[in-house]
Amino acid sequence: YKEDIRILTPEEFETIRGMAEQRIGIPPEAWWKTERERIAISPQTSTDILEVANMNRLDYILWPFLVRGKSTLLYASKGIGKSALAHSIAACLSSRQKKRLFIENSWGASKGNFDSYKVLYLDFENQPNEHLDLLKRMCRKYWHTEKSETEKDAKNFLWKNMPEIGLSGINFTLPENHQKLLDLLDKAQNEGESNHPVDVLIIDTYHEFTSLSDEVNTHRGLRELLRILNERNLATLILNHAKASDSQKMSGYNIIKESFAYVMKLRREGEQSRPLSEPITVSFDAVRTGWLGRELTEFKIYQPESPGRWHLYSPERSATEERNRIRDYYINVEKFGKEETAKLLGTSPASLYRDVKDAD
Repeated sequence: YKEDIRILTPEEFETIRGMAEQRIGIPPEAWWKTERERIAISPQTSTDILEVANMNRLDYILWPFLVRGKSTLLYASKGIGKSALAHSIAACLSSRQKKRLFIENSWGASKGNFDSYKVLYLDFENQPNEHLDLLKRMCRKYWHTEKSETEKDAKNFLWKNMPEIGLSGINFTLPENHQKLLDLLDKAQNEGESNHPVDVLIIDTYHEFTSLSDEVNTHRGLRELLRILNERNLATLILNHAKASDSQKMSGYNIIKESFAYVMKLRREGEQSRPLSEPITVSFDAVRTGWLGRELTEFKIYQPESPGRWHLYSPERSATEERNRIRDYYINVEKFGKEETAKLLGTSPASLYRDVKDAD
């Protein structure tokens, strides 16, 4: 693509050459797989499998694509609904009700140490009035309806207008700016629910988070920044724009996506800026581990009513059938106990064997 062609300075060339030399030494493709996953695809004995049955699990915050200590990238063309979906994710996590993100499947908040998860949403894209509109249309249906209870659900959704607080126009991926982001995370520990560290960091969007400057150093700094965030044991979700010339790609695509455990894409055919009542295709370009590595399929989502929750468009299975499929996999294949499986799916052990209702 013409916009990808550039003349490099000697310093940039040396930086890229150094990155290439580092990548030559990267282990084989399956380096990121857990011991459990490596055993599953190799001819080992059942004894080997039992030996890893009690190893550390992936610590899901929002099953199956937001995990503690890992980073997720969500990209799509402008106007398709990235911010809308991200606001719903934040509401789903901050709610004490543990509602599913999509009514017809089991994507939703797991059970953690607090009644809800704390989400720090750094918004470079949406103005306060746009945020309020998204709260009304995309968030409130995930929270309790009583005003006092709604306020309790909303208090751990910490939304920051980055231009308003003087933190726009900064390339946060550069090492000298990392502390600015870490300071926000530290301060947020006592915002909302006191003494509750941030569980999920959402950045809307990568385009403004980096100010699109010094691209080579940005990619190197991103890897280091994500490593620091992962070590803080939070889940990071970064939104990004697809290229205007090719909605299937994003700027710095191949380099950026290697820094993430999950790369999630939203797309539509034709005009992108259409009502959310028209379906959006969800797919994954990269999955390093977990359920999605086994079930890497496309599906469509939409919001039939506004305000409202997200639904699957023409789902293959009912919510109960989908839950049963996931339950049986974790219990029969992964050898999870019922309590562990229920915690993963944000429900109770008894509810694993009941029909799923839309209100759940």
